Amino acid sequence: MLTCFATTVEGIVNCSECAATIAACIAAPNPACLYPIFLYCAACGINVHDMLEACRPESDCASNIQQARPGPIDPNEMRVIPEQWVSSDQLLTFAVHFENKCEAEVEAFDVFVRTVLDPGLDPYTLEVLTPGGYYDAATRTLRWDLIGRNLAPCEGDSVLFRIRPIKGLTSGTQIRNSAEIRFEDLAWMKTDEVLNIIDDTRPIGTMAPLPTVTTTTDFTISWSGTDPVGEIDFYSLFVSVDGGGVSAVLGLTRTAETSATFHGEDGKTYAFSCVATDAAGNTEVGELKAETFTRVQPAAGIQRPGDRNQDGKLDIVWQNTATGQ
Repeated sequence: MLTCFATTVEGIVNCSECAATIAACIAAPNPACLYPIFLYCAACGINVHDMLEACRPESDCASNIQQARPGPIDPNEMRVIPEQWVSSDQLLTFAVHFENKCEAEVEAFDVFVRTVLDPGLDPYTLEVLTPGGYYDAATRTLRWDLIGRNLAPCEGDSVLFRIRPIKGLTSGTQIRNSAEIRFEDLAWMKTDEVLNIIDDTRPIGTMAPLPTVTTTTDFTISWSGTDPVGEIDFYSLFVSVDGGGVSAVLGLTRTAETSATFHGEDGKTYAFSCVATDAAGNTEVGELKAETFTRVQPAAGIQRPGDRNQDGKLDIVWQNTATGQ
């Protein structure tokens, strides 16, 4: 008489496919006592958590019966730099991460990784950064067979490659990539999908109109931007004083803000312009021109501290220290 001891995760008994697999194992158990058989069920969505322990006749292994332990567990993922918005000639670096989680309790033996390159990627620019990778041009598949790369619980690693998009892709073209990872002879596990979108269009930054005259030395400037395809990453603000040269506004270069308080001086005219840069690195081009301007001038009847004649300027008063006049 054969005795099998099975430990399964919650939900497995609700799946007929899992039940059939268990039944098949019990009917023809592995000849090794307490030999772990790791299962994968696509219907349940259970990844290598399930284990059966199939025994020889009970008399041979009764003294060795132990609770089944979870098999190697992989919280895999794929990442790409830069993320999402990229220019058509951008070099993309991909990382496929695999890990044997701490709760796995057992070592994972051998690691296999494969990824099929999106049609928008140019295999002639492919650089395999992690040794051991090889590319199959017929299937556009890049893979690593890391025989002997074993992962203890809590241990992880990654494989990396970089590649460029094929030439001629138009803005808005999507490039999608994912990978699959397998330990030993277990089932393949798919990573999340990463998305890149081609963006060669330049954004436009615009200053909000200011009143012709501003009666306070501290006043608010604001701006906005548009990008036909991508997303604006930051703005840079520039100012000209009294028609002079253009300079960057202190603290407002590469800013994600869309408004700020500007400190001016009475009697001076300030002209502002805004330049936008999007997440793909496209920057607005063209000659810097004043988009809005304002002159700082106190309202009638308002006297600034130190401005005795109300001409908008600080008056210097000389005093005779001997006479006090």
